[in-house]
Amino acid sequence: MTNSRFENHLLSQFKIQYPIIQAPMAGGITTPEFLKSVFDAGALPSLATGYRSLTGLKEDLEALKTLGVSVYNANLFVPELLTKETVAKAKPAYQALKPFYGALNITQEPIEFREIQELDDYAKKIELLLEYRVPIVSFVFDMPSLEIIRQFKAIGTYTIGTATSVEEVVALDTLELDAIILQGIEAGGHRASFISGCGDGDDLRTLLKKAKQVTDRPLLVAGGICQYLDIDHYLTEGAAAAVIGTAFLACAESGASSLHKEKILNACAGETMLTNAFTGKWARGFTNRFMVQYAEDDLPVACYPVQHYFTSALRAEAKKNNFPEYMSLWAGMNAHRVTEKTVKALMARLVSP
Repeated sequence: MTNSRFENHLLSQFKIQYPIIQAPMAGGITTPEFLKSVFDAGALPSLATGYRSLTGLKEDLEALKTLGVSVYNANLFVPELLTKETVAKAKPAYQALKPFYGALNITQEPIEFREIQELDDYAKKIELLLEYRVPIVSFVFDMPSLEIIRQFKAIGTYTIGTATSVEEVVALDTLELDAIILQGIEAGGHRASFISGCGDGDDLRTLLKKAKQVTDRPLLVAGGICQYLDIDHYLTEGAAAAVIGTAFLACAESGASSLHKEKILNACAGETMLTNAFTGKWARGFTNRFMVQYAEDDLPVACYPVQHYFTSALRAEAKKNNFPEYMSLWAGMNAHRVTEKTVKALMARLVSP
């Protein structure tokens, strides 16, 4: 892939070599060292701020500065309206999890409203990103306020929204965002939906065609992309860049667990499904016992992020014991096509026919 073949404003705007963006993946995957390897390989790295404490986020931002990563995307989870009443209504979801806790001999106390507010402090994370003058910021799970967008744009930050449907593209287009990420149904990890239902959705090719009809903003595409031909197709069809998650997650440099990486590198077709059982938001990952039981028994699920914190201890213990049946091993529909084990090897595959 030559720069002249796919020259667009993003390459010059971001000062990157290739129109490739490593997707933001929360849960300790996007370490500063991992982002450095992506940056050095000519792609745009993304830092996930979701689930990260303010102290941890500040450490990440300092580390990126020290490592010389001058351009990166900081991704924010836009919170849903959460009240004490909302948390109180989550009791049935907590009760439904008790047998799973018991299976791993762990105790999980109901999380309090105050604790959730402290763990996911959106406003303070925005203040921190503004203080560090992050070059790019992206938003998922909802629309950021126009005031927040303007605060970032005032310091020169490039702003990006995320949509999973044409309805969400139309909604985001009313804001002053610089670009929109389109997330196809093939994508691994959390669905970024905030209007559309999450149990289904358009494949990426269809979503791109629809989005081009309703917006002139640069469109960045995500979902099932893991080789040169995928990128070539989407750029030829008008996308400005490709956003890639699962293939980068499997690289040795990422902060994902060894079990997670091995699962991707040894995947077969058809091994993923969508579930909201782990966090309260729909997400695609490798099918396991926990996900199937929730689906078959129609067990109650608390809203996000309450369900996420209800299952945190369960997932942590499962990871500690190398027990994938209770782990949220996120991956896209094309995980079986991922073969590269390092960022360098992956980038070579992505940019060469």
